Amino acid sequence: MTKVPQAPAYVLGIMNLRGRIVSNIDLGLKLGLAPSKTTETSRIIIVNSRDENIGLLVDRITDVVTSKWRGVESNPSNIKEVKGTAGLFSGNPQVPQGSHRATGYRGSLNAD
Repeated sequence: MTKVPQAPAYVLGIMNLRGRIVSNIDLGLKLGLAPSKTTETSRIIIVNSRDENIGLLVDRITDVVTSKWRGVESNPSNIKEVKGTAGLFSGNPQVPQGSHRATGYRGSLNAD
C-alpha cells in the first residue's frame, strides 16, 4: 500500500488491484470512531461505489453471506446519529440469526 501525502487521516493509502487503483480507508476514523487495528485477522474488504473501488479496513471476517437486494431492510433510525453517516448506507441485508450485518455502503471518499 502506498501512502498518499496530505490525504485525510482516514485514508490509509492506495494500492493497485488487478490494474485498478483502490483507495483504502479506515471506516472507524471516517465515521469519527476509534481507528481499526491492523492485526493478523484484519482484512480489507473491496466494495464498489459509483464505479470506484474502495477498500474498507475491518478487524476480521468470520463469514460471507450472499444476500439479494429485495431482502435489504431499511437502516435503523439510530444510524443517522452516527457522525459522518448521512447518505453513506443504503440498508441492512437479512442474514442468518446470530450473524453480524454488513450494511450496504454507498458513500464516497469526498472530504466532509
